[in-house]
Amino acid sequence: MSIAIRKILDDNALLENVTKRAFDVIDTDKSGKIEKGELKKILEQISSDFMAEPPNEDEIKKIMGNYDEDNSGTIELNEFQKFIRDILEAMINEKENKIIENN
Repeated sequence: MSIAIRKILDDNALLENVTKRAFDVIDTDKSGKIEKGELKKILEQISSDFMAEPPNEDEIKKIMGNYDEDNSGTIELNEFQKFIRDILEAMINEKENKIIENN
């Protein structure tokens, strides 16, 4: 999995494609922006899929605040790409840390 993630991170066109596809799924009202409710819904679905606790309201607000660079109250595609990049990088780092811990 980490090889596929690294490939996405190293290929900007591929990252843009992956980001756009994910954005289009999350942007359920097709407004071109991800509202807080849309972000909350997808994060709850992902949490459920991984049998993890869903983020609470404060965590959702923090995510929105971290990535809503223009303070519009929504996350646009370019802001979402930074969010996806950060998630993928965190996944790579977690995998690398586990390898180090097991050696």
